[in-house]
Amino acid sequence: MTMTSRLSVLEICAGAGGQSSGLDAAGFSHELAVEIDRDAAATLRLNRPGWDVREGDVREVSGRDYKGIDLLAGGVPC
Repeated sequence: MTMTSRLSVLEICAGAGGQSSGLDAAGFSHELAVEIDRDAAATLRLNRPGWDVREGDVREVSGRDYKGIDLLAGGVPC
């Protein structure tokens, strides 16, 4: 069986990308990564320049905008 498309993920409390790297290696495509800490978000942007990384409080993200995502992942508590 071959995987023809990657599964999608919305990751909250993404930190500097430890869990993100594991999800990427497992075949997930990040639709959005959210991190409140400025330094951690900057590190994630530096290491993953093609990703949509939002710096801010996860409560500011509407889950409705990501209907159909395969996985909601979180490295909580942030």
